[in-house]
Amino acid sequence: MKKKDDPHERTARVFSALANPTRLKILDALVANCRAAEGNACSVCEINAKVALPQPYISKHLKILKDAGILTYTRKGNRILYSFTTSALFADIAGLLARYTGCCTPRERARNL
Repeated sequence: MKKKDDPHERTARVFSALANPTRLKILDALVANCRAAEGNACSVCEINAKVALPQPYISKHLKILKDAGILTYTRKGNRILYSFTTSALFADIAGLLARYTGCCTPRERARNL
């Protein structure tokens, strides 16, 4: 199995990408600004209006989110429109949480003390 295909590697990339306040602001901007526009997608300019950071800085963070599988993009003319790939994001997070759910209930932790 290639390193990129390893579910642990994918999950680590997702959490690593989410562990940055700027990237969380970008995701919030996508949710807030893009529900009805362009099929739930936003351009860098639209994201920039909400996040108020320089465009190259936003583009760098968008690439990290895209590489982690959180965002996808499409081209429309000279614009790049970003949108969520929620199925991949939620599947990775749900899979991780499901593996650990119930492993340490409060009763089990008290017994181990």
